[in-house]
Amino acid sequence: MKNIYTLLILTATLSAQNNMINLTPPTDTDTATAQIYSSSSQCEVNIDSVGSIHTSCYTAINSKGYRIFCTRGKKVCKTLDEVRSFLFAPTPTYASTASTSSYQSCLDNATNNYAMKMCTKEELEYQDILLNRYYQNAMHSISKPEQRKLRTAQRAWIKYRDSKCEAEGRDMRGGTGEGLLIAGCLADETKSRARELRRIY
Repeated sequence: MKNIYTLLILTATLSAQNNMINLTPPTDTDTATAQIYSSSSQCEVNIDSVGSIHTSCYTAINSKGYRIFCTRGKKVCKTLDEVRSFLFAPTPTYASTASTSSYQSCLDNATNNYAMKMCTKEELEYQDILLNRYYQNAMHSISKPEQRKLRTAQRAWIKYRDSKCEAEGRDMRGGTGEGLLIAGCLADETKSRARELRRIY
């Protein structure tokens, strides 16, 4: 669905699926929601069944006369047509499997350790966005006592994740691969936890 690594070159034309997450599948009654994101910010565009649009994005008219929706600092912008075609495509790709192919493609095309680190950094940031989204969704859907339990569990999970990933880097401690191993572990664990929260809540 996404190719977040295009942020590194900021091409003028992005396909409709780049840097967007389908947060809410469109139905006859629900509002369809697309999240536009960069590595440091995100915003949402909501389109309901009658075509009304509500957004938290910066909006403007570009030089070609198209309405655009942008993240903070206009790091990533999408036209209304891009958002609509993404949300209402016959077979939309959902957030839970969004990054797998593009992340692997980035790693496959990386020619050095630095490039691999950049791939993993972007993947971790993306998975962290999803994790925070699903965590907040869960917190808004459960009772106060359950919120306290989830908050405690989440804090414990963060400590577990960080300890586990630090341990995974020990085999290459002091080497150029140590940071890459740790970052890769953090991305994988964060992705797994985001999917878990999405499934449970």
